[in-house]
Amino acid sequence: MFPRFIPPVISAIILLFIPSGGLLAQKAVPVLESIFPGGGQAGQSVDISITGEELEGATGLIFATEKHGFTIETEALPSVTSPENPNRFRIKIPAGAKAGRYGVHVRCAQGLSSPRGFVVGTKPEVIESGINSMKDRAMQISVETIVNGRTEESASDFYQIDLEAGEKIRLSCTSEALTSRLSASLTLYGPDGSELDRDRDNSDRDAMVACSAPSSGRYFIQVSDFTFRGGPEYTYRLEVSRGPQVLFMYPPAGESGKTTTHVVYGRNLPGSDPARRIRLGNRLLDVVEAQVSIDSLEKFTDSTQIRQSMIPTGAYQLQDGANASNPIPLGVSTAPMVLETETGPGGDSQSVQVPCEVQGRFDQTRDLDRYRFEAKKGDELWIEAFAQRIGTTVDATLLIERMIRDPEAGESLQPSGSADDLSDDTGERRFPLPCGDAALHFKAPEDGTYRVTIMNLAGRGGTDQLYRLSIQKPTPRFDLVAIPWRPTHIKNEVDILTPALSPGGRVEIRVFAMRQGGYNGDIELQVEGLPKGVHCPPVTMGKGRDSILALTADPETPPWDGFITVRGTGEGNTAEARVGMLLHRARDFSKESYSTALAPSLALSISDSKNPLSIKVAGDQAFTLSSEGNLEIPVEILRHSYEGEVLVKAEGLPGKVPELKILANSNTGTFILPQELRAQWPDGPAERDFFLSAEITLQHKPGPAMVLYARAEQTRLKTEERKYNEQIESARNASAPGQQADSAAVKAAQRLPAIRSALRATADRLKIIAERTRASSRKIRIYSGPLSLTVKPTE
Repeated sequence: MFPRFIPPVISAIILLFIPSGGLLAQKAVPVLESIFPGGGQAGQSVDISITGEELEGATGLIFATEKHGFTIETEALPSVTSPENPNRFRIKIPAGAKAGRYGVHVRCAQGLSSPRGFVVGTKPEVIESGINSMKDRAMQISVETIVNGRTEESASDFYQIDLEAGEKIRLSCTSEALTSRLSASLTLYGPDGSELDRDRDNSDRDAMVACSAPSSGRYFIQVSDFTFRGGPEYTYRLEVSRGPQVLFMYPPAGESGKTTTHVVYGRNLPGSDPARRIRLGNRLLDVVEAQVSIDSLEKFTDSTQIRQSMIPTGAYQLQDGANASNPIPLGVSTAPMVLETETGPGGDSQSVQVPCEVQGRFDQTRDLDRYRFEAKKGDELWIEAFAQRIGTTVDATLLIERMIRDPEAGESLQPSGSADDLSDDTGERRFPLPCGDAALHFKAPEDGTYRVTIMNLAGRGGTDQLYRLSIQKPTPRFDLVAIPWRPTHIKNEVDILTPALSPGGRVEIRVFAMRQGGYNGDIELQVEGLPKGVHCPPVTMGKGRDSILALTADPETPPWDGFITVRGTGEGNTAEARVGMLLHRARDFSKESYSTALAPSLALSISDSKNPLSIKVAGDQAFTLSSEGNLEIPVEILRHSYEGEVLVKAEGLPGKVPELKILANSNTGTFILPQELRAQWPDGPAERDFFLSAEITLQHKPGPAMVLYARAEQTRLKTEERKYNEQIESARNASAPGQQADSAAVKAAQRLPAIRSALRATADRLKIIAERTRASSRKIRIYSGPLSLTVKPTE
């Protein structure tokens, strides 16, 4: 099984700050690091604060909700600290907004920021009090409420709730949907202080507990980061609901066109028999049966993990009167379903008829399951195990063997194939997409009986160690993942990127292909939704696993922002690319972990911030290289703020093309494509798109907004600390021995630990900001608009 966080052997992906003489980069892009609160109730207004980098000149927030039929309006709130750089906004969520997770970006001077997740809910929402870091100062909340909170360094948040005996509640602490850094830890305590339930940092970094109140009284809830980290980026949503808690189901999939019986495992399940309860870890789980038609379920859309999102699933909820359970994914089987018949590690193999999809589980430690099927010579099958992609911890591996029966020698086994992890380095070290599932394209070498053995390399067994094993004819297809990309990186650094263009600029989107069912054909890639003046020629991805889409903006492109889509087609298949993102930057991944996630949206923006210069090619943008001589292209450099020497190159043409040097005291020149370039097209006439580019070096210093806000927060906290210290000292001087302490002094003493913790966190943040805001040399590349070249045949 792969860890959710990537260990410190992964290379860097993109760069933001470049040391003197550094690598090629683009202009700095705005990065949204946190948004608080991370959600709001439909029909309500919410005041939101943000943190991040390069967010200067922010004018509002943009939410990726329009394709869902509604718009969230925003307005910037006045700021005394930095009036031209607001960091607080008021949003209005329409009453008819559909509940769910949406992407939010900051609209600022440099364009749209990188996204964060924002959740629209249907229940009343509150903000944590900020003084609830100890149990005796727990914040009072009620059932059917959502609390928006964030953890502080080395601290927990405590809440209290009054319940009646027998009252059933479910508590969920959500982090992943917010693209938060929090790895949630959630504990529920009874009125007598005993621990009733605990959950922490599961596969999606969320946590969920449940209970049926054993007695009437006051119950306490503790929320923290698993390693007690904290700060603005450690946000969460704590939801208290009535109703069942569903953890998993068996079988983990349903068959289209049929109603299937499933065994449901969880807490507070209606109609459960206490005698059927099972123990899983430290929990006793209820067990009930449910009849489910997979065709009647809505699509499950809550997954934020890229690999899991590629598996077709329905959202199942168990009803208990007017209350519904949490939604869980139920897979859609693409072949007739077969339930595993347990035979044990040394038992005989189970006979199955191809095509089929086996629904199985590893009941015991070091369990393995075997299935046999008949195949003719040359038969092709796609054999695939689903485990981690359906939310289990199983690390599946497959072994295929031919069963040879000899009347004299008896039965023997001949290895015919094997498969392990699906990761296959897709995304490479710069954007890892790990997965412990297995799949292989099998071609039967002879007529006969074959056996497939599936094992869990993690060795674990238990009721929740589920898998799906599909054996059927190949259905070639592909899935795509698109991420904003830079072609260079700095050792040990990984950063966040967003497609933010300046007029005359260029950004890249890297597209990874997950080929399945033996698909080896070409994939035609294109970007949809581009505004006028932005160009991205379609790209054909061959048999490889990735390609680059290059987006360029004409020098006169006006400001614009919106959402774009990457789509791929090939051999009758079409797929909209999912969007990947890094949850947070790692300045030194040998010391920091980082992880990838499914981004809620892919935004593109063109700012009105001009590049230091522009490259202009006057007149017709189509050129012809004939057999009669060199091709001369007149070039003009429009200098906006750069006065130095400019070296112009051609990109997109084969062979070695001479460069054009335009001196500091000049703005024009002639770019020459020599006659010898024709040798690159020996097969005759051809057409090719290309660009002219210029690489320059300039000094970059990030904007002052994040420093100003951090210092203002530090000043506010110091003022508050001084006020509380004065209240405590005043109470000491005024009170006689034995008198009851002044209530204001008591509250001040309770508040001081949280204030001092926040001061330490702010001081640490200022140190990081100081490092980030140092001026640095940055090389950027400027592009012309797209040009085309036609090579004429020799006459």
